[in-house]
Order: sequence, then C-alpha cells, then structure tokens
Amino acid sequence: MALVEMGLTDTEVSVVVTLDRQAVTRFECDLVLDPPVNEAQYERVRQSPVRRTLSKSLEFETLAPAARP
Repeated sequence: MALVEMGLTDTEVSVVVTLDRQAVTRFECDLVLDPPVNEAQYERVRQSPVRRTLSKSLEFETLAPAARP
C-alpha cells in the first residue's frame, strides 16, 4: 500500500525470513524491493501497518482435539 501511495506500482516486494534460535526464537525479516528504492521510501515501506502487525509478539495455544462421535 505504501508503494502504491508513492506511485511505485511496478516495484515488487519479497520478504526473506530467517529463524534465529538462541535464547529466544527470533524471526529476522528482510524486505527486498525490486527495483531498489531510496532510503526514505524503504523506511516508509518498513513502517507499514503489515510490518507492525507481524513484528508483535507471537502466542501459541494448543487446542484440544475435536470431539469425535
């Protein structure tokens, strides 16, 4: 959405995610924009609502198996 607002409709975005398992499990995300954009444009994309949502803490819940007849 940020790219469209900046008029960069031909820019493709991909995300490379690396899992780092040390003291905590950390997902390292790298945005790859093609063609590359300038630093200000990259920062605007990096601060998008989607990234903010994905950077929040994760919670896992184990659900009980479904009741079987």
